Amino acid sequence: MKKMHLPSKLLVVGLTATVLMLTMPIGAQSPDDCSNREETARLEPNVIVSLISWIVAKTKWVVREPPTVCFVKSDQLIEMAYGGEGTPDDSRINALYAPAGHIVYLSEKWNPNDLRDRSYLLHELIHHLQAINNVKTACLAANEQPTYELQLEWLREQGIQDPYKFLDINEFTIALISQCSD
Repeated sequence: MKKMHLPSKLLVVGLTATVLMLTMPIGAQSPDDCSNREETARLEPNVIVSLISWIVAKTKWVVREPPTVCFVKSDQLIEMAYGGEGTPDDSRINALYAPAGHIVYLSEKWNPNDLRDRSYLLHELIHHLQAINNVKTACLAANEQPTYELQLEWLREQGIQDPYKFLDINEFTIALISQCSD
């Protein structure tokens, strides 16, 4: 897997086939409109509250406020992750977290009744709590290892016996994307 060396602005998770840790290049634009209330309405507040409560119970981190959640088209997620020019068609990117703005971007295809999709949201909420609790790691990529550990634990608690298979990922890939580039 080729590592990308881009300025750190976004944490990206794409779990369908392989997981990537990417960053938003300087100059890449995030969607201007995060105020589409009809889209946001399908994310009931109790979903975020229950996921954040679970994370806090496991980590003892504090919560100041939840992140803003925006639904965007899949091609926008890909463009945000790769910066536009020469953007690959990468359907593995399902969610992003922008720590500077405390924004979780979910694919417009996100389904609140789908356990995998809820785990993507959980993953990004973990990144949000890492950011607001100033969790120190050697680099941005190093946040992925503990994030996946929590995500896998949550999936086990939801009855998934093999969360690696469920997410189509393995320990080696998680270790690889958690490596600092220098």
